[in-house]
Amino acid sequence: FTSDPSAQLAIIGTNGTLRTINLAQAVGYGSGSPVFSLAAGSYTLAVTSTSSTVAPAYGFSLYDMSTAQALSAGTTASGVLQPNQSVAAYTVAITAGSWLRVVTTRDSQGYADQILVLDPNGKPLAPPQPYYNGTATFQIAATGTYTILFEGVNYYYYGQVSSVNYTLTAFVDPAPVPVAVGAATSALLADS
Repeated sequence: FTSDPSAQLAIIGTNGTLRTINLAQAVGYGSGSPVFSLAAGSYTLAVTSTSSTVAPAYGFSLYDMSTAQALSAGTTASGVLQPNQSVAAYTVAITAGSWLRVVTTRDSQGYADQILVLDPNGKPLAPPQPYYNGTATFQIAATGTYTILFEGVNYYYYGQVSSVNYTLTAFVDPAPVPVAVGAATSALLADS
């Protein structure tokens, strides 16, 4: 966690550097929490500076994605996030052709949230975005388990917020069904 753009984090494996990221863009309105799909093994994390004259102040957190909480579609989860310091991770099983709707609420106007959804291969469906107690909607192309990362971000217009209570619900809407013109169709709408 830093605002210094010179701070770099490198992940180094047995075959050398696997990836380097700018720590100033790893949280908040930057590129979102970086997710690395790594094989089991030992890795070295190295923090460096792009400046030869400045040693940046920094901090970061590691999160084991295998500990993400599994959600059933339509189930609400709740918790507390510390701004710019925590990510809540959830998984949900979804069938190709459906739509994922992630609905969140939070109890502070001085706080924003970002949602990043990863497909079964760990690739983002879209860049992380703030939804401000709104709904994030994603079309699902492949059947599998999707990961929802919910990250807290301070919105400094209202000042620093130490922690925020939240709720998150993942709804899975079925794939659309074609309807013939002139044909009668009936169905029951679910309350969501």
